[in-house]
Amino acid sequence: MSYPPPQPPGNPYGAPPPAIQIAGMGQRLLARIIDSILLGIGTTILSFVFNLNISFNLNADEGYTPFQNAQLATVSLLMGALTVAYEVVLIALRGATVGKMALGIRVVHADTGGLPGWSPAILRWAVFSLPSYLCCIWFPIVALSPFFDNSGRRQGWHDKAAKTLVLKAR
Repeated sequence: MSYPPPQPPGNPYGAPPPAIQIAGMGQRLLARIIDSILLGIGTTILSFVFNLNISFNLNADEGYTPFQNAQLATVSLLMGALTVAYEVVLIALRGATVGKMALGIRVVHADTGGLPGWSPAILRWAVFSLPSYLCCIWFPIVALSPFFDNSGRRQGWHDKAAKTLVLKAR
């Protein structure tokens, strides 16, 4: 009867997994600034294109017409959709927004280490962004929440809710 050859000391399943490196808060902040600038440019262009007609046709005494109000609502919805799509689609499919890619960091699912997927990406965005529409103090609290994570993983509330980590890309 033959037995398998002895395993070298250490991990019996092969090489140890590579050590993960949690992204620094400075990297995360700069990535968010880059993303904000890019979204600001995109929403400004979108707003300019759609609001051009409103600006030139506005009579200060009469206010906006119902058509102009509809245009404003459409522009607002498109701008909101652009910001959601930017964050959610890029995190779900690539694990990083353009800002995160530029800074060499990525978002991964905490349990698998793979791409977060759609549900975590949506949940992460929702916890980070939606409450700030109701209460302006929410955004800085959530944005600063990774500083108060005592697990050493620098997870913000949005990361914990979505079960994600922000790591340095290899």
